[in-house]
Amino acid sequence: MGICYIVMILCLIYMQVHGIPSECQNCGCCVPGAQTCIYNGYCNYGCLDGYRGDRCYIECQYINCKKCARNDGFNCSECKNGFYDNECGSSCAPNCERCQRQDGQCSSCVNGYWGKSCNNECGYHCKTCIRWGGCTECNTGYFGPKCEQYCGDHCANCNKETGCTACENGYYGTTCETQCGVNYCTSCTSPTQCTSCTDGQFGSTCLYKCTDDCVHGNCDSTTGSCQCNAYYTGETCDQCFVGYYGNGCTQRCSEGCSDGCNRIDGACTCKSGWAGDKCDTCADKYFGDMCNEQCNINCLSCTGEYNCTFCQSGRYGDQCQLRCGKGCVNAKCDNKSGHCICISNSFVATPSTGYCDVCVPGHYGQTCEKRCPDTCYSCENDYNCTSCHDGYFGKSCQIHCPGGCQESTCNKESGSCLSCRGGFFGGYCNISCPQLCKSCDQNGSCSECKPGYSNTQKLCTHITADIENTSESEKQTTLSAYLECGGLVVLVIIAILGMCWFRKRRRSNMEHDDLHTNNSFHDANTYDTVDSNLREVELNDLKYETLQVTDVHKMQKTTDLSTISKQGNENPAYENVSGPWS
Repeated sequence: MGICYIVMILCLIYMQVHGIPSECQNCGCCVPGAQTCIYNGYCNYGCLDGYRGDRCYIECQYINCKKCARNDGFNCSECKNGFYDNECGSSCAPNCERCQRQDGQCSSCVNGYWGKSCNNECGYHCKTCIRWGGCTECNTGYFGPKCEQYCGDHCANCNKETGCTACENGYYGTTCETQCGVNYCTSCTSPTQCTSCTDGQFGSTCLYKCTDDCVHGNCDSTTGSCQCNAYYTGETCDQCFVGYYGNGCTQRCSEGCSDGCNRIDGACTCKSGWAGDKCDTCADKYFGDMCNEQCNINCLSCTGEYNCTFCQSGRYGDQCQLRCGKGCVNAKCDNKSGHCICISNSFVATPSTGYCDVCVPGHYGQTCEKRCPDTCYSCENDYNCTSCHDGYFGKSCQIHCPGGCQESTCNKESGSCLSCRGGFFGGYCNISCPQLCKSCDQNGSCSECKPGYSNTQKLCTHITADIENTSESEKQTTLSAYLECGGLVVLVIIAILGMCWFRKRRRSNMEHDDLHTNNSFHDANTYDTVDSNLREVELNDLKYETLQVTDVHKMQKTTDLSTISKQGNENPAYENVSGPWS
């Protein structure tokens, strides 16, 4: 079974290889392209004429079929030249190159024939022939409907319809077969009538010799006079035609020439608005194609009314509308930039101020040779300063600025200070700031306080030593504590006064109730008094400690103690217990 299968495969391969025409092997009958056929032999772009199938090696069914369907060899779409009908089996007319598929009528003829059925000959000497008109152009030297007639060996111009229209030099006749018979005759109508002669000859038979004076021309074959070449004139053709000059007289004189120009170099007299030896450029102050338009008054030359190329002396700019600096040497400057050389160092040479147009500070005058007053920085004259040196003001800068002005600078016109020195304010800085201010604004409000004082709403107030360096929030807290402790002290003082009043009243009552008691009563009274004074001392100590805690210790303890001492001295009983305090 395996052997049979192999044999069958080999047979198929043999039939495939040997059944393909040699010209169609390796995709030879495929239409060429970038990839003519693929791996299995399929033609990508179709088949060549006369072949069909996927691999294009099968011929079309009909031998005269040029193109047939790729999958059907019987369906012919186009016949080979000279054949027609469905199977391309019928032949076209003998001289018909192609004919219509349906009825065989000629659509184009083979070369040399024309007509509906291509049965008319164009002619042997026909150069161009069309199907519906026959011969339209003959070969050189022939004419007639079929170009069958010969113009002659010496015909210079042969027309297809009329034959020879001009003969070669020295011949005449309908076919130019007859010589003129005279050596100098270049054309003639008969042996005795020349129509043109060779150069230097004239006359009916060209036997007369012209003069040697025809420089750029030929003599008339009839009269012997010179016939000039183009652009030449004169009896001997030695002059250029009016309006021309140069070698060959081919150059035109300029439009600016008033009456022609020199025939050699083109020099001429100029019309108004023109200039130059040949009057081919516009004169100064003129422009335009005909140099008939004038530049503006400040221009020497221009290419347009507002585009100057050169300016009048002392002017510059595109339109020469700007003046050169008054200090420019010879009043001249660059046409475009205005740059120039200054006549002295008294001028400022910068683009921003105009080259050499402004005096250096401290100078004035037309040539900047004069000096301004010493207090003037710049001026127009001795009496009118345009700016002052620091510390001065006024028209002539003759007045000192106020002493309170910062850096001694003030307004040039009014003398008011631009800014004040520390401690002064006002337009002229002549008002002192408040006593505690180190500096103040223009309204006199403190902007900075002297050491030891703080600025509260532009007012300087004293700062205590203990809170001078504290922050604003700490100062607020300390002030609140002062107020609270102050209230506490007041309450303590009221309590002490109440206790003293109570004890005094008690003692008075005891004295009133027991006037008869002597030593015992006296001892008790003395004891009460001493006790009361001791309690007052203790309360004063408590008050001092309280004030010390709250940081209000401006009340001197010695003052309180002196008070207590005074009371003790006034009361002998107090002295007996503790002794004198002072």
